Amino acid sequence: MRSTWPEWKVMEGYGIDWESGAAVTGEGSACTLHFYQAFPGDMLRLLDQEYEYAVAVYEKKTDSRYLYTYDYEPEENWTTYNGALSRKEFSRGTYVFQHNLYFRVVIRRQPETEAPATGKAGTPAEKGTAAGTARHRAPEKSMQLSRILQWEKGAPLRREQYIQWKEARRGRLFREELEETVRTVQAQQTDETLNFLVMTDNHYTVNGTWEDTASNLRRVTEELRAEGVELDGFIHLGDATDGMVPGEVTRDYVGAMQEDIAALEMPFYYVLGNHDSNYFRGNPDRFSGEQMRELYLPGRERNYYEQDLESRRLRMFFLDSFDPGENVRYGFSDQELDWLYQNAKFVVLASAWEGWSLTLPEALRYHKLVIASDVAPLREVAGDLAVYADTFDPFDWAEKIAYYDNNDGERERYEQRLEKDYRPISWEDCGQQVSEILHRLDAETVCEQNTLYMDIT
Repeated sequence: MRSTWPEWKVMEGYGIDWESGAAVTGEGSACTLHFYQAFPGDMLRLLDQEYEYAVAVYEKKTDSRYLYTYDYEPEENWTTYNGALSRKEFSRGTYVFQHNLYFRVVIRRQPETEAPATGKAGTPAEKGTAAGTARHRAPEKSMQLSRILQWEKGAPLRREQYIQWKEARRGRLFREELEETVRTVQAQQTDETLNFLVMTDNHYTVNGTWEDTASNLRRVTEELRAEGVELDGFIHLGDATDGMVPGEVTRDYVGAMQEDIAALEMPFYYVLGNHDSNYFRGNPDRFSGEQMRELYLPGRERNYYEQDLESRRLRMFFLDSFDPGENVRYGFSDQELDWLYQNAKFVVLASAWEGWSLTLPEALRYHKLVIASDVAPLREVAGDLAVYADTFDPFDWAEKIAYYDNNDGERERYEQRLEKDYRPISWEDCGQQVSEILHRLDAETVCEQNTLYMDIT
């Protein structure tokens, strides 16, 4: 899994706050916005003597509030800063790691005046001068660190043993659940069964749960295939990260996860979540719609799309329901709804409880056949221009859906009838009708006390 070993690079215009360990804006230095995992025996060796560097260390301990509440760590980092940077000095010497931990480095050019090999470096970004954490300003540019500072991974056997230990631990922790999942899925297989891996809101964090998730996805895929179960694809319902760090870091996290998912070797479908716009908590490095599409939906023309499974006679729609640039952020745009109705074969409205449904008149306006619940409000809207199914009878629904799915001619005759007979009602017309009814009721009132019941939902 690539996510454990991000690219070795620094971001110009950043340092590290010695009190919190957070990346902060500051002139004259650059730091790694990524967190890197080191093992005992790893070394940092300076290659370019024009620079000096300092190391911030983070222990593999997670604050429980990030596990058991909806609080978000500002840098998407589930480690604990050990506070040791204030006791370090900028150096041009070799740094040797003694423990398994995460770390960051900050580099700066040596002053032009004569300076000793090591200089006083209580803080790479001096206390009181930090302009804020990394999420408060869009980043400038990154540069490769390998030509300046070499990270020598000195214990490959120990690293490999750690990976094997983690895999063995996952096997013990998740074995029962994996076996139950495989048994359950296998027992439900028929010739018509569709099988998708579905995941949502994994919210990638450093020292978080993604490696366990990726490992379990791989294991369950392998075991299902070993039992002869074909998988039709992987559906991710959005929020790959918290969306609180610079865009370049988010792209790296998402790219690592995409590599792990691609290794499963099955079609991959992504639905954009609100955090995927990289906007959360005032992040200035927010993604545009085009940038989201390039990252999460490469090759797609829109942020919403359809996918046909020809062999199954199935069309799947993947929608986008969030726009961080709007005052009302959640919902579907008129353009998206237009595209959805235009591409639908017909519409199923299976609501048990309805008032004045917007979906029903919208579908009729597009001359789309609607199979609707047989409830009074929907009959009031459509009359005999819709097909009705018993709301709580799944066999009635299945029969009608299958019939119109397999009888194009019958469906087309319904559409022609709608084009001829359906007359949409406008908001102005609706308001006028309500006003007329209220005035008529007022004129007909003869009793002294009346109660008017209104559905204002």
